[in-house]
Amino acid sequence: MNRQEVVRGTGAAPGIGIGSAWIWDGGPRRASPAGSGQDPAGEWERFQAAKERVSEQLEGLKMRLAAEGHAGEAALFDAHRLMLEDPALLGPIRERIEAGAAAEDAAAGAAEELAKVFAAMDDEYFRQRAGDVRDVGWRIVQELTGARQTAPPADGPWVIVARDMTPSQTAELDLTTVAGIVLEGGGAMSHAAILARARGLAAVTGAGPLLGRVAPGELVIVDGTRGEVILHPGANTVARYRRQAGQASAARRRPSDPHPAATADGHRIMVAANIASCDEAGWAAEAGADGIGLFRTEFVYMNRHKPPPEEEQVEIYRRVVAAMGSRPVVFRTLDAGGDKPIPSLGLEAESNPFLGWRGIRFCLDRPDIFKPQLRAMLQAVPEELWLMFPMVSDPGEVRRARELLAEAEQELRDAGLPVARSVRVGMMVETPAAAMVVDRFVPWVDFFSLGTNDLVQYVLGVDRTNPKVSGLYQPAHPAVLKAIAHVIEVGRRENRWVSVCGELAGELPFVAFFAGLGVNELSVAPDRIAHVKGFIRSIRREDALAAAQEALAAPDGAAAMTVLETCCRVARPPEDGARQ
Repeated sequence: MNRQEVVRGTGAAPGIGIGSAWIWDGGPRRASPAGSGQDPAGEWERFQAAKERVSEQLEGLKMRLAAEGHAGEAALFDAHRLMLEDPALLGPIRERIEAGAAAEDAAAGAAEELAKVFAAMDDEYFRQRAGDVRDVGWRIVQELTGARQTAPPADGPWVIVARDMTPSQTAELDLTTVAGIVLEGGGAMSHAAILARARGLAAVTGAGPLLGRVAPGELVIVDGTRGEVILHPGANTVARYRRQAGQASAARRRPSDPHPAATADGHRIMVAANIASCDEAGWAAEAGADGIGLFRTEFVYMNRHKPPPEEEQVEIYRRVVAAMGSRPVVFRTLDAGGDKPIPSLGLEAESNPFLGWRGIRFCLDRPDIFKPQLRAMLQAVPEELWLMFPMVSDPGEVRRARELLAEAEQELRDAGLPVARSVRVGMMVETPAAAMVVDRFVPWVDFFSLGTNDLVQYVLGVDRTNPKVSGLYQPAHPAVLKAIAHVIEVGRRENRWVSVCGELAGELPFVAFFAGLGVNELSVAPDRIAHVKGFIRSIRREDALAAAQEALAAPDGAAAMTVLETCCRVARPPEDGARQ
């Protein structure tokens, strides 16, 4: 009887991994020693000692990755070490210890609490950072309890099967014995996935409940390119995948496509990258990004006791610009708010953060924070500066922001400091108000960038992180598609550049929709650049337009999605986005 079963998830790291299942139990369990928690001073001292040991371990992982040739990914552990000093984590740990908790319980509880805050955010990048917080907490607990995760033995190859994995766990895997990773949860943008890609480990994330269906030692095949896991494979299947695995070294390289992307009938579409750090700018350049469509500058403000000085911001922004050479970099001004825990800005929790004091609203109220950032951007770019304002809902907000920009520019000139030769001002279209009256913003901006993550949420009134209503989160809902189409049409009519920088920019059914309507640019995670470019080349603008029009006329989101998915099936992209 053929028991073979294919489980579909997300292809997080390309390549083929074939091996025996090694069930990963998730790491140390909290086991407070007898009497712990009765001496807060002693528990705090225990915690501090463990924290120092963890910092040394993270430095060791950084050196190990750098020695493997992954210097960019190695820098991740600098951020983890900064997290060890972040008051957003240390403060709650100390409070719990002083309230009588053992150091390990305090560290685990505070890390999980902060991780949940990140996981509930709308921005995919920040949601994935929840794993980094849990990683730091996990390592501290490991040091305090003495527990250790059992690594696979040397007689591999093994395929790790786990609910999730932390970045440091992924970095510690022995490449001589581990062939692949399958995670029930996780995402392709997580740092664990990034490290798997860098280290050449085939990985599938979001595979759903597997631990109860896979026996230890059972043969498992991981197809990280297609996002599939094959359980109980038959002999013919194993033989076929072993042949494919012979080419795995090429398939496992980080995909790169430096060539321009245009549809088969000649419609050019820029494919840029979304980034949050200097290192990611380097990855984007290597991947063949046509530019940076979204630099999330709020990352610069995180893991700090106070906002970064203007001079430091100038240096960070210059490094990003240098990494991209002559390709444009779009700086999104500080997008902080109630849903993003940035202690250095003094933000307080809000009962409804997504409708609260965030983005341009915060910046206009805090010119003491906003203007130094504007001055830093103006100094960092010698030629043409591209910047855009987030969370805009009224033209008056853009006018006021431009006034502060002009003031910042004049202050630099008066001080004899360098200033960008020219500035192109844009705005995020992520509120229904901005989308509905986007034509009213035309006199004040040079370009629009569709932030589809927030736009979908606001148009539908649905929090996709709430399981009770997440089924109502339908990006292909007629209201969402019509809002997007309206913005693109106004941009075309008024000769304004239109970009898409939300998650939908990297999903192929929506790539077809955007291409059909004539969008100028798609900005995606660096790992999606080659795939999106390859798909663009495989379609005709004429066919994509017909599909977009049919989707816009569909009665509901499910019908519209069927139309767009059919368009994708008709136009098969080259493997891994390779050039045709």
